[in-house]
Amino acid sequence: MTPKKQHKKRPTLKEKYELWWDYLTASNKYQEFCDIMRKSSNKAKSKTSKSDDWQNLYKTWQFFGDVFKDDFDTWWEKKNKRKESVIDLRATDVKDKIPTLSSDLMRLNISKDNITDVRKIFKNLFRDSRYIFVAIPVDNTMKQISTEIKVIKDRWIKNASKKTLPVQIHQLKFSGRVRVKELYEYLETYMNYKDAMKTAGIKSIIDALYYIEGSSSIEGAAQRKFYRYISKASQIIENVEAGTFPGKYH
Repeated sequence: MTPKKQHKKRPTLKEKYELWWDYLTASNKYQEFCDIMRKSSNKAKSKTSKSDDWQNLYKTWQFFGDVFKDDFDTWWEKKNKRKESVIDLRATDVKDKIPTLSSDLMRLNISKDNITDVRKIFKNLFRDSRYIFVAIPVDNTMKQISTEIKVIKDRWIKNASKKTLPVQIHQLKFSGRVRVKELYEYLETYMNYKDAMKTAGIKSIIDALYYIEGSSSIEGAAQRKFYRYISKASQIIENVEAGTFPGKYH
């Protein structure tokens, strides 16, 4: 009887993001950046930095936040919290849904003769780059509305400068196949290496590899495996610092 072919279970999106998160916690550079952002009273100044490294770290920080202070499960729950696709500006709770807007938003029913105030209100509305404000004719079909909104959104994204694009558009995406088990082995070896260097030194890691392989007679193979894992993990850490995961590490 021919045995059934076993299919490897594909990692979930949550597992892949959690692994990205774990690699960030291994980055000294990202830890220093988070320390700076935690202490900074004006986080907006990071947007004006000309350093590519700083911009990459800032983009990652916008997406993941402070991985050294927060926990992954809380971040994941917040990330996947359902957001309303359309917000009715006439709703009484609109200020709760768009808290960054000015209180002038609630004054849209002011006298139409007061053109100056109306312009100020809309100026405040358009300042929030996370939203595109449109007027939808109620007599159009849903097909017409969805088609036209897509055209408007695509045109807005194309014409917007990088400085005005909202965080939501700069989603960090995976580059390359995420081999979860393999990548975890690299990271675990790397973290054990860092801990060992603080205490017993590199020999304890080599000894651990001997134990894993089941024989102390494979010293050369164990050392090659150790340094290969460290090298791969180090490269992936550099990749996540640049805003990509796992990236090239072979």
